Amino acid sequence: FKQWNGKVRSLYYEPGAFYTPVSDLEESKNGGISVVTGRKVTSIDAENQIAHLEDGAKIKYGKCLLATGGKPKNLAVLSNVPEDVMEKVTLFRKVEDFHNLDGILKKSKSVTVFGGGFLGSELACALGQRAKLGLLEVNQAFQEAGNMAKVLPDYLSEWTTEKVKSEGVNII
Repeated sequence: FKQWNGKVRSLYYEPGAFYTPVSDLEESKNGGISVVTGRKVTSIDAENQIAHLEDGAKIKYGKCLLATGGKPKNLAVLSNVPEDVMEKVTLFRKVEDFHNLDGILKKSKSVTVFGGGFLGSELACALGQRAKLGLLEVNQAFQEAGNMAKVLPDYLSEWTTEKVKSEGVNII
């Protein structure tokens, strides 16, 4: 993804050395980021900042990000549309979805991203680079007054909306 400061970065593609092993976090003087996969958190003691795992292990944390995953929402208005219309709708969540969309967009003149949250905004900005090259018209539509309005204060939502526009995206 392209950060707001223009730097391109993706935690998904960081090398293993970027992450601090869980066992080293407590002794690390600068802290760090650890990723634990394949283990289930059964409870979180927020007061003492401890995550309890299914196997009895405990992880003490300073800050905890809950990334539970999820499924993309479809719009109710699309529930009864003809099959040929649904073939042109892509629900976006995984890297495979992006590869699928990338193939579709090579044959398209325009795309509209529905949703003004994190994922929709990141996708719109990424596709906006094609708009700047004149290869694709990119639109973003959302119900809120501004981009990221559900999670940001108004002044930041306004700034973010302008930033998305500057990336070549038309806001609907």
